[in-house]
Amino acid sequence: MTNTQRLPRPPAWLPEDSRREWLRVMRELPDTNDPATVELAALYVEAGKRAQLAAPRIQEEGITTTTTHGRVRVSDAVRDQTRATYDLLRFYWLLGLDRRRRKP
Repeated sequence: MTNTQRLPRPPAWLPEDSRREWLRVMRELPDTNDPATVELAALYVEAGKRAQLAAPRIQEEGITTTTTHGRVRVSDAVRDQTRATYDLLRFYWLLGLDRRRRKP
């Protein structure tokens, strides 16, 4: 982003702490006027928040659970965190946030 370029407003549905992260991410991006970029940044931040919220659930519930039939399986909290982390990494890549892959 250039110094003269103004950032758009964060999406209204993002919580306050997520808006701060959204602004940080947007400052790293070259084209902040593209609506798709604005939306991808919001989805990136939202995925990060979902992954973050799953961590205490994993601590509380554990990484596995036993079904009513006695089978051990991965807990819902671990599945939620895995999905959120996958989404986070996908949006990270789509936004081009990996500085090693950026063109100089």
